[in-house]
Amino acid sequence: MVNSQVNPRRYKDTKTRFFLHWTHQSPGRTRGCYDLDCPGFVQTCSDFIIGSPITPVSKYGTNQFYITITIYKDIQSGNWWVKLQDKDLGYWPSSIITSSGATLTTLTWGGEILNSNLGGHHTATKMGSGRFPGDKFGKSSFFRNLGLIDESNALRNPPNLAPFITSPSCYDLQVQKDTKSKFGTYFFYGGPGRSDKCP
Repeated sequence: MVNSQVNPRRYKDTKTRFFLHWTHQSPGRTRGCYDLDCPGFVQTCSDFIIGSPITPVSKYGTNQFYITITIYKDIQSGNWWVKLQDKDLGYWPSSIITSSGATLTTLTWGGEILNSNLGGHHTATKMGSGRFPGDKFGKSSFFRNLGLIDESNALRNPPNLAPFITSPSCYDLQVQKDTKSKFGTYFFYGGPGRSDKCP
């Protein structure tokens, strides 16, 4: 997993940070970790500090800032590379992938929150900007230019996009496609968490 997150428990603040997380499951054993906390991800570029705050960040109704993330498999080595802002950041070695012939069957993009459901109520944790996707650009959070790199190393539009929303009264998502703009396949997402409609 590669994305941005706010995680006060881990980082002891509420800053938006770039993070990596990986797990590897084998019979009777699961291993993995965040960022560079254990051997696994090999960082090759020192331009970025994994786990560091992202600056600047977008603000509601003002300038919007982007980070570009690409994950791709090197056909020769079998390593899975992470590219951040068009620079190779590092890779997960093929040795921690289930098998050298492993193929990707599912891609996911989106937001996630931890709902501890304290006192029987949904958390007030915001997802994204805390606005529902209907508020659109400049207000709602979004992912743009969704794509996948196929076996021939060509970038393709993701087929069969299927929104998965666990609490639509708390958070929502709207997938859209505009091949004539710089957004390509994209979606707005987010929400405020606990409210009158999300008790």
